[in-house]
Parts: sequence; C-alpha cells; structure tokens
Amino acid sequence: MKAWPRAILGMLLVQTATAAVLTGTLAFPLVSAALALLAFLRPLPIVLSRRQIVYGALGLGLVFVTKARLFPGEMPGRFGALAGGYAASYPMAQWLLWVQICLFASRPSARAPAAPLSSAEYAMPLMGAAQMLFATNFITRAPAYRATSLAGACLFAILYAAAAQAATTNLAAVRLRMVRRTVAVAVLTGALLAGVAGSRSVTKNSGQVEMALMRLFQPRLSSARPGLSERTTLSSIRAWRDTHADRVAVRIESESAPGYLRLHARDHFDGRVWESRSAPMPMIAAREPDAAGGEPASDGIVYRLRAGAGPVARRLRVWHAAHDSEWLFVPLDTRAIIARTDSLSMDDHRACRADLLPSHVPYELVAGAEPAYDGPDDGWRQRYLAVPDTLSEEALRVCREAVAHARDTPAIVEAVVGHFQEGYTYGLDIAIPRREDPLSHFLTARPPAHCEYFASAATVMLRLAGVPARYVVGLVALEHNEAGGYWLARHRDAHAWAEAWDDTHGWITVETTPPDGRPRPAPPSAWDARLDQVRFRLSVMWATFREQGLAGLAASLARLPGWLLRSVAGRLFLLAALIWIGVKLGYRARYRRGHGAGASADEKAFRRMLERMDRQARRHGFVRARDETLLRFAARLETDGVADDWTRAAARWYRLCAVLRCDGTPLPETLARLARSTAGT
Repeated sequence: MKAWPRAILGMLLVQTATAAVLTGTLAFPLVSAALALLAFLRPLPIVLSRRQIVYGALGLGLVFVTKARLFPGEMPGRFGALAGGYAASYPMAQWLLWVQICLFASRPSARAPAAPLSSAEYAMPLMGAAQMLFATNFITRAPAYRATSLAGACLFAILYAAAAQAATTNLAAVRLRMVRRTVAVAVLTGALLAGVAGSRSVTKNSGQVEMALMRLFQPRLSSARPGLSERTTLSSIRAWRDTHADRVAVRIESESAPGYLRLHARDHFDGRVWESRSAPMPMIAAREPDAAGGEPASDGIVYRLRAGAGPVARRLRVWHAAHDSEWLFVPLDTRAIIARTDSLSMDDHRACRADLLPSHVPYELVAGAEPAYDGPDDGWRQRYLAVPDTLSEEALRVCREAVAHARDTPAIVEAVVGHFQEGYTYGLDIAIPRREDPLSHFLTARPPAHCEYFASAATVMLRLAGVPARYVVGLVALEHNEAGGYWLARHRDAHAWAEAWDDTHGWITVETTPPDGRPRPAPPSAWDARLDQVRFRLSVMWATFREQGLAGLAASLARLPGWLLRSVAGRLFLLAALIWIGVKLGYRARYRRGHGAGASADEKAFRRMLERMDRQARRHGFVRARDETLLRFAARLETDGVADDWTRAAARWYRLCAVLRCDGTPLPETLARLARSTAGT
C-alpha cells in the first residue's frame, strides 16, 4: 500500500517548500526535497535499528550545531522560537527535517507501520509541526509570509489526516475506521476554520501578537542582554551581570590590561531610560597605509576613528566569545580599527558597529597616546548638557551644592567624584518608593545603589555644572589568563560610567562608583584557566578555518600536537585519548574472542545467512531480540504478523534453522537446505 508513504512524502515536501519561502533560502530546501524523494523511491533500502536511529539523530544534531557555529545563518530583523533568536531556530528546523527524512528512508516496508504507538515513524507528524514552528519568522509581517504560513499549515494538516487514515488500514481494530474518519474530518474542519479566523485576527493585531510571542519565547530578552540593546534602563547592567555572571564575553590579546571597553554611549535621559539620539553612519576605509600608525599586525580593512599622528600606545586584538551583538568593544583612546568586514559604522559617540562581523573572528584596535580630542559641535553640545525635567528641587539643590566651589572642568570632575565617594555606598537592592523619581530619590535619600545610579547621577551633575557629559556602558577587562597570556572580561564585569568633555584633554572617563562596586579581577583556578585556554584555541581554529579554508585548518592542526605536549591540559587530553583507545581495542578483541573469531568458513557463512534473514525481517517490521530464540521468533511472526506469503515463509525458515542446528545435521548440509528455503522467501 502506497498511501502512507505518499502522504508522508507530501508532508516532507510541504515542510521544505514552506521553509524555502519563509527563510529566503533555496540550497537546503532543494537538497532536502531531493533526499525526501530518494527516501520515497528507496533505490537502496536502508534498515536501521532503534539504537542506530538515536545515534544518527544525535550525530545530525552535532553536525547542525557545528554548522551554526561555523556558519551562522542569522538574518537581520528575524526572530525565532528559541532564546538564541533565528540563528538558533533555523538549525533546529533543519535538524528536525533531516531526522524525519532518515526515519522515512529506514521504514520497514512500503506499508505503514504495524505498531503505531511504539514506532518511531509516528513521531514524524509531531516533528513536522515543530519544524514548521522553528522555521517560521515571527517578525516579518509581509502578506506573502502570512499566506505561506497558513497554506503550509493547512496542507500539512490535510496530509497528516491522510497519513493517519492510511495507517489505520493495518491496525487490528479496523471496525473503528469510520469513527476515526469522522473524528479526523471534524478536527481538520475545526483547524481550518480556526486558522482562517486566527489569520484575520493576527492581521489586524500583528504588532500585539509579535510582542506576545517575544515575551512568550524570550521572557528574559530585555534583561538577559540589556547592555547590548538600544535602550538602557537603571537596572540593565545589573541584570546583564546577573545573567551567566561567569560566562566570558570577550578576550583580548594585549601587553597591558585593556581596562574600560566602551560598548554604547548615551546622550538622552528621560529620568528612567538612557538612549542615544545618534544613528550609526557607515565608515570609509582609510586610504593611507599608515593610517593605523604603522603596519597592522593582522590583515583586514583599516578604519580611522580619529586623526592622530603620534606614537601608538598599544594594540589590542579582540575576540568576541559569543557573537550575540554586532557592537564592538573599544577603549576611549582608540585611534583605528582593523576588521575583516566592509560594513563598519560609527555614531557620534564613537560607538562602532559591524553588521557582517563573523563570530570568532578577531578585530584589532590601535590606541593612540594622545588624548581623545574629538569634541562635540555646538548642536551636540546642547544635547550633552540636557537634564531630565523629572528631577526634584531637592535633587537639583544637591547637585548644585556639590560643585558650588569648582571653577574649571577638572575641579568640577574632582568635586563630583568626591561627592559620591564620601556620602554614598554601593548595593544591589535599592528600593524606589512608588511614584517617586528614581534618580532624585538616590541623590537625596542616598540609599545603597549599583553603578547605573552612580553613572547617571554623575552625568546629570556634570551637565548641571555646565560640563558636557554622556552615559557609557561596557565592560572592564582586568582579569588575566596566565596560561593563555590574554585578558578577558566576563558578564559580571559589565559596568556603567560617565565621560566628561574637557577643552584641554578631550573626553575623560569619570568613575564615581565606590571601589567595592567596580569590577575587580577574580583570578580563576589553574584548571579553569587551562579550560578557558582550550576553548579560546578552539575558537581560533574555527576562525582560521572560516578565513583560510582547509589549508588554514590543516596548518592549525599541524601546530596542535606541539601545543598539547607543552600544556598540562593537552597532556591530560592525550592521556585520556590513549586510555579510551586502549579500552576500545580491548573491548573489540574480547568481543571477537567471544563471538568466535576463529570460527570455520561454514560457521561464518551460516552467521552471514542468519544476519541477512534478520535484515529482511526488519524491513517488514519485525526485529529479533538478542535473547529471543529462533523458535520463539518464528511463533511471533505467525501470531503478530500479517498473514501473507512472506511471513509464512519466514516463519518456516526460522523454524527449520532451529531444527537443523539442534538435531546434529552437518553444517554444509544445513547451509544447503537453508539456502533452498531462503529462495522461497
């Protein structure tokens, strides 16, 4: 019966076509459709055990995870059903589709499975529904995408009903067929009506539906990566630090501690939220070869952030540990950026963004010794002096009294820092009274608070004193990995501070958070340092493979043995690998001894014949267990199988095999009689 395979093939083709439209890609859907057709035609029948199916699915998952890490397929403006965004949802959809194709290709026969509740093939409709969910783009509201989603869901439901109907013909309870048909038609009709009504409702309220989906699938999106978003609240950095505090965010190769690494700078504050009114503008590559202050240490395009002809103070090579943001971490005194991308942009605060910067690919920073002298023009100066109108009169009085005796910018900065260092304390559990301005409460009541409050209050206080200032968020990299010889910053090193403009020295960093609230280096254990070094070196290998292909990967692998022998972690890895190889070889030798490695040629021929018959039985949906005798298996074929010619012939063959092996018949004669009996199956 071909109805069940045809329905399953249709389901697979619907998934590939829907994914092709929703994702805007053709290569993977076309390959998947070709594989689905081959699985339907079965030119070379494939038989897989349950263990092989499980291991194969895990292996495919590893392949797609590696593919997602090496070749991230995230598309701008798209949001998927997983916390990692569309870059995580699409590989999951690919994996589910290929697992279904593998199950379809390894089905026992052309008919539907005989045991629907215990067969892996009956998980395919659930996998298909999940695949379409992961492939769906929840943000784009184009009519063609909505129509494709609805049409794909309807076709999938129809084909699923057809597959379920075809499968019922092989069940024992055939008398329930009419009831199941009625239920299937009712469910399908209800699903179509609900889909049409839901589509109309979603079209009218698309914005609300998208926000609900984002809150449902990514409930911590606004707090898990707040420092990387476009708007920063007074609790964003704290939430960023608390989310996976020990996770490495960036690694830097530098001779000295990188210190403050800017990510964003904000110029507008409404009393609760900081945001930037400056849009990133594309940067033009420098034409002069010495624009970076000498020959660059790595290849890439040179982008100049500011003019500078003085000596280069330091060079930093920055590696994003997890590419969850397109914004770059750069120090304040950065003169030039050398990156392998042609889409670098920068806003008026010198915050840099690269839309197409691959993950695990470093960029180089050239820092100059001269001050960061790039002051705001007259229009932007007024914006750097604006203060929110939510401040209370008492808070304004506190700000003016703190800088009352200062006459120039250095004195004002010193007065602001001294004010917060003397009368305020650091704490994480600040409670703001209801209907009261948070910053005003912090300035007047002086409760223990975290760095966002100190940086925001310092920026406002500087502006009230006539000093242009801005609010900055980023990381403070002070931890040094002795094993790898590089610096790193973790999520717990996220921080907020202020920057003030001085007509003599340019922009300067203003740190007002008490010392116990600033990021401090916490030296890791020797084991953690070695483990992080291994992760870092693997990321370097991936970057080399992405940039130089197999030749670069071969060069990296050629250097791997030397690194393994020089490091403690490498020696432990080699020791574990040797132990594993020894155990594996010993187990294989024992297995061969236990299964007659020295058996005669006739005995080996008999075992091959039995294995061929077992494979043929698996194609028809029957698997002989290891502890099941031949006679019991023959009886099960007669009782559980469909009464057809093959089942009866197979049962006779297994029964004859058991009799010939037990009554003392010579092995050559046994092989001859079994071969004649096999011809009848």
